[in-house]
Amino acid sequence: MATGRSATRSRAEADRTGAWLIGVRIDPNAPTGEGQAYTVLLEAPDEAPLLRRGRILLFSDASDANRALRMDDDPAVRLIIVSSTIPYTVYDVPQVLEELSSSKDAFSHPGAVVDLVNLFLDCARAASLAAPGAFSEQLAAAADHLTFSADVRNRERQLVVDRPAVKDALMWYLGALLTSSTWL
Repeated sequence: MATGRSATRSRAEADRTGAWLIGVRIDPNAPTGEGQAYTVLLEAPDEAPLLRRGRILLFSDASDANRALRMDDDPAVRLIIVSSTIPYTVYDVPQVLEELSSSKDAFSHPGAVVDLVNLFLDCARAASLAAPGAFSEQLAAAADHLTFSADVRNRERQLVVDRPAVKDALMWYLGALLTSSTWL
């Protein structure tokens, strides 16, 4: 079974990785800053989430982070301890979808958009999820554009992002990632 890991080193062994408890806010009625889904991102080699039997391991209570770490497929990851139950960050799906639905010419929070896009791409890669070509291309193009524009303060450069297409792609990834994950 493919686990999305490096064949030469485990995720925990690669440069003594950092581990970050992260949350994902999915419910627009939930308080901002509170996630409904949590995982731990492992820094090396490619910011991958916890995996259990090759599937992303999610949990609904941030205090379960260390329990989840002990369930990862990689025995070396099981030795990592997260010292805080406060998420390093909470990715805000409703905020990003609202941003993509906006008729404003410029993004108010381009960092939130690119961070969520990159999270979804990293998680899909780790879980060996194959997105329809157009969706992965849209997200990769949006991430590249929002990350590598010459001057991120120049919001006019962000107009080339096809917002409806990126929104559709994010919705596909959200559904695919949630339904192909395993929950603690």
